[in-house]
Amino acid sequence: MSGTQDAREAGRARLSPDVERSIRGALRYLDDTQIRDRPGLHSSLHDYCDPQLRSCARFRANVLGEWSSIIYFLPDRLGDGVTRLSYQDSNAFVTASILFPLYFIDDHRLPENERLATRMRSLAAASLAEYKRGEAYNFWVELNGETSTAFKTGPMNLPIRQVQFGAVLISYPLYPVWKLASAGLDAGVVTWIRTVLNPVRNPHGFDSVFNIPNDADDTAKVVAIQKLHSVFQPGDRVAPDRAALQSLTRHRDVGRVKGDKRNAWMGSAGTGAFLTWLKDENLETFAAPEEGIIPLGVNNVDCVVNANALFSLALNDARDWPGFDESGKMLAGVARTRAWTNGCALYYPQLMMLPYALSRAYREGSLFSDPSLREAMGILLQDLLEMQRSDGSFPGGKDKTRHLSTALATSALLNIGGAIARDRDLFDAYQAAIAKAVRYLVASRQQHRLAFSGKAGSPEATPVDRPAYKWDPGLFFTGSYGDLAHWRSEAYTTAMVLEALVKFELAYDLDQSTLLAGRRLRLEPESAR
Repeated sequence: MSGTQDAREAGRARLSPDVERSIRGALRYLDDTQIRDRPGLHSSLHDYCDPQLRSCARFRANVLGEWSSIIYFLPDRLGDGVTRLSYQDSNAFVTASILFPLYFIDDHRLPENERLATRMRSLAAASLAEYKRGEAYNFWVELNGETSTAFKTGPMNLPIRQVQFGAVLISYPLYPVWKLASAGLDAGVVTWIRTVLNPVRNPHGFDSVFNIPNDADDTAKVVAIQKLHSVFQPGDRVAPDRAALQSLTRHRDVGRVKGDKRNAWMGSAGTGAFLTWLKDENLETFAAPEEGIIPLGVNNVDCVVNANALFSLALNDARDWPGFDESGKMLAGVARTRAWTNGCALYYPQLMMLPYALSRAYREGSLFSDPSLREAMGILLQDLLEMQRSDGSFPGGKDKTRHLSTALATSALLNIGGAIARDRDLFDAYQAAIAKAVRYLVASRQQHRLAFSGKAGSPEATPVDRPAYKWDPGLFFTGSYGDLAHWRSEAYTTAMVLEALVKFELAYDLDQSTLLAGRRLRLEPESAR
C-alpha cells in the first residue's frame, strides 16, 4: 500500500473503538487538568492561583493555560523516582510539548462546547508569551529578585531562602554528610554553589542559582507552536517570533575557547551546532544578570536541544540559516554512532526523547531529501525494533516507568515511516512493533475522575459515559545538576500517548505527509457514529 490516499484508507481501516476511546479520553483528561480561572477544587494542579490573593493552598503560583509538572529533588535517593520533597513547576517546555499533539485534532465538526482541542490551544498558546525575556524565550517566567534588585527566572513555588539555607549546610558544615548521601549520583553541585555564595564573585546572591538565560530549546519549541497556531487558528493572532528564533544562529559551537566536559561524546569541538544557552559564555560568569547566569559557567551542546531547533527552523522555513546544516550533520552522527544512548542528551534522562525529537524534525520538517538524515532514520528504526520488549513497551533509561518511553518510541517509529522500513527489509517487523506498542498503550490507560468537566451544571460538563484517561507521569527532564532534580508530568505523558495514538489512526507509517500538509484527525460527534 502506498500513497496518501491509500494511507488514509489504511488509517480508517485500523480505527478501533478502543483506540478512539483512548484518544477522546486523553483529550478529556487534558481539558480537565489545564490550568484555568474557574471555580473548582482550588488546587494549583487545576485552578489558576493568583499569588496576590493566595487563592490556592500549598502551591501558590502557576500560569493560566499551562499544565502542571512536578520537580522531585533527589528522587533516586529519597524515593523510587519520586519523593515528598517536590514542588509544582511552571515552564514553557511542558506547555509547548503538550500543545503540539493537540494540533493534530480537527474538532470543528463538534458542537462548540465540545471543541476541547480548540479551546485548549487558544489558552495555552497565549500563555507562552509569558516566557519571553528580552529577545527570546526562557524555561521559566521572569520574577522579582529576592537576593538582589535584578529580575530573575526560576521556579515560581520554590522557597528561595529555604533552598539557600540548605545549600549553605551541604556546602560547608554538612558537606561530609552530603558527599556520603549523594554518592553514586550525578549531583555534584557543591563547587558551583560555593561559587554562587561567594559575594566577591557573585554580588547578586542565591538568585543566580535559578536565574538561567534564555535557551535554544524553549525558544525553538515556542516558535514552532506559534507557527502551527498561526496556521490552524489564525483568528487568535499568534504569529511566529522569527526574530527570537534567529537568536539561535548567534550562539553556536564555533570558535569557542570554553568547553563542557559533558560534551565528550562529540569527539571534537567546532561542530557548528546550536548551543543550549542564548548568552555569550565569554562574559564573566555573573555579569549581565538580566540576561541570566549560565549554570556551571559554561555553555554546551545537547543533541535533543538541537533536534528541537532543527524541527522549529524547518517548520519556519529557515533551513538556510547558519547552523541548520551543521546541526543536521551532527544529529546524523549521533544516530550513526548511537551517542543518543550514552551521553549526548545532557538535560534529557528519558532514553526515547532523542528518537522522538529527531524523527519529528525529519518528518514534520520534510527533511526527506537529506541522505544523511534518511540514513539516520534507518539506524534509529533498527535500534528501536531491537529495544522493544515482548509486551510492546520500550525502555526509558533512568525512567523506570514505561508509558512515556513507549509513547515517544511509538511516535518515533510512525514518524520514520514504512518506506525506510522497506528499504531495510524490516517492514513486517516494523508494522508488528507499532501494533504491539499501541496495544500496550491502550491497555495501560487509567481512568481519571473528572474534577471540572464532569460536574453537573458546569459550562464544561460532559456526559458521564464519556470517560477520561491518563497515563503514568514519566521522567522527561533534568536540570544542569543531573540527579539533583527530575521533572515529571502526568499531563505530558498523556499528551505524548495522545500523539502516538492519533498518528497511528492517521496511518502515519504509510506515507510521508505532515501536519502542515493537512494530516489531522477529524473528530465527529459521538452520537453520529
